[in-house]
Amino acid sequence: VYEDAQGTLEQVGQQEGPLPADLVANVLRQAAEGLAHLHGKRLGHGGLSARTLLVASDGTVKLAPFVGYEFDPGGVPPPPAPGTRYLAPE
Repeated sequence: VYEDAQGTLEQVGQQEGPLPADLVANVLRQAAEGLAHLHGKRLGHGGLSARTLLVASDGTVKLAPFVGYEFDPGGVPPPPAPGTRYLAPE
């Protein structure tokens, strides 16, 4: 559990209205760094969206909930599970 979470990026936007560009840029930078870390370990998140980015009161961002999958040796992510309408193109 991420105790210091202010909420998801979606919830923060709903509560505060349009978010400042510098805040959005910071959130996206941190999300990209998190994805780069995962991808460096041959893992994918599997569902990145405004609903899966947790934002702390200090601006720290965490990726959650973590569906996760491991890339095959060729670096290709697995196909979406049956019934899944979309797989994030990370």
